[in-house]
Amino acid sequence: MNDTKATIEKFEIDLNELKEFLNIYDNSDDTLLNSLVFAGKQYIKDYTGLTEEEMVEKKESLKIALFLIVSDLYDNRGQQSLQNKRNTMLTSILDMYCKNYLH
Repeated sequence: MNDTKATIEKFEIDLNELKEFLNIYDNSDDTLLNSLVFAGKQYIKDYTGLTEEEMVEKKESLKIALFLIVSDLYDNRGQQSLQNKRNTMLTSILDMYCKNYLH
């Protein structure tokens, strides 16, 4: 099993809840959304330095952060994203749990 996947697989979200957040009403992008969720989880883990267990403990707050990340990645496919601009809500949520002070 891939080590990266193993470190974040317990931090699960409901894909239907995410699709509702994104106003997606069919299943045509489910594979893409699953990939974006994985990337978003890794972004949160790398940004905050939280362990898998810590991410699970703070799941409700981090779920919103994950939804914001996936929304940005989904809406800006094909463009550089999360690099040029910062979403203040996302940054505020992640900074509350950040153990990495250089980011």
